[in-house]
Amino acid sequence: MESKRSFSNNDEKYLLSLDTSIFDMINDGVIIKREDTIIFCNPSAREILYKRCKAPIEGMNISELITPTFDYQKTYEEYLEKTKTNIEVLPTAITFYRKCDGKEISLECSSRKIYCEGNTLYLEVIKALSKETQEEIYRLENEKTKKLLAEALECDRIKTEFFENLSHEFRTPLNVILGIIQLQDHVYKNNDFNNVMSNYKKYNEILKQNCYRLVRMINNVLDMTKIESGYMILNLKNANIVNTVEDITMSVVDYAKSLGIRIIFDTDVEEKYMAFDADNMERIILNLLSNAVKFTPEGRCIYVTVKDKDENVVISIKDEGEGIPREKQKFMFKRFMQGHSNMEKKRAGTGIGLSLVKSLVELHGGKINLKSELGKGSEFIITLPVYTVEENESGSDCKMPSQNNVERVSIEFSDIYNLNV
Repeated sequence: MESKRSFSNNDEKYLLSLDTSIFDMINDGVIIKREDTIIFCNPSAREILYKRCKAPIEGMNISELITPTFDYQKTYEEYLEKTKTNIEVLPTAITFYRKCDGKEISLECSSRKIYCEGNTLYLEVIKALSKETQEEIYRLENEKTKKLLAEALECDRIKTEFFENLSHEFRTPLNVILGIIQLQDHVYKNNDFNNVMSNYKKYNEILKQNCYRLVRMINNVLDMTKIESGYMILNLKNANIVNTVEDITMSVVDYAKSLGIRIIFDTDVEEKYMAFDADNMERIILNLLSNAVKFTPEGRCIYVTVKDKDENVVISIKDEGEGIPREKQKFMFKRFMQGHSNMEKKRAGTGIGLSLVKSLVELHGGKINLKSELGKGSEFIITLPVYTVEENESGSDCKMPSQNNVERVSIEFSDIYNLNV
């Protein structure tokens, strides 16, 4: 085989400053490269790469000796890229064509950068894989491929189910809105203005509530997109987290009471000033309260507590509802997932809510956990780090007047109102 030699005096200088004699005693192949040019190889590497040919391979480009098979071209490209960007590359199984005899050989390759005389060299260890090892690697790769395929199919199924739910959630309020418009058209045509005037307030409330419902769903989808793209920015201000959570909770009390559900707020501290985004904190709490109200039967309670843990604040929302099956709890914060697949369609949602809550909590540097027992209820526990931010003006108490809160509460709870035309 003809080959262009590029072995130089500099290469000899590098090797003189390295003690390479120890590599001759190693059974695995060892080569040292300057870029892609081999400047040293031990006997084992020569046997693996060049079989029994006695011509020297120092000065040859590695591509003159082996080339990856079609199935492993991408793996080899990724391996080479890692050798350039990482100090060390862990063993990687790759199948090559050996050019001296055209035979396929499976090698386990690993690499480490070494520095000599101010230059970067690459020390590679290559190990010929036995047939049994190759079969085990193929088996593991096959299992990995099957697992990835199963995950992809499951993801596709969940997304399909999500879009089915989303289309249902959009269609329901749109049908209500369209129904009222058609009803009003009918009474106008029949000059039945007295009927329109007497039912104006009722119809207007239903229209507004269904518009809120659509706005909420669109906002949730947009916010998840912004979070995933890294464009969601918190408006952090120093405020009293206790008053904020209490005000949000109290804004829901009357609605829950109309359903026969008691909401009880408790705290072990009256004031705790810290940095948080008031609007997004409201969305977090209202979303969790919305779920709690949905699944808590009449005559039961929902408990909202705030506890001061010095460096953290713990907010808990606990209901006495139906609970979540154990096998579904680990999926509750995943996008598009719902814990109650058998629930009535009118209580089903898009499956974005809890995923959005988790993302907003994590943007605050916190975490959220779930405790639930089937038939005994669920508890969502938010742990937030306590810190403050510098502001141009000292942060004022983030207490939200109930009037300013009404519209946001309506939007958050629009999907659980019993809307009937």
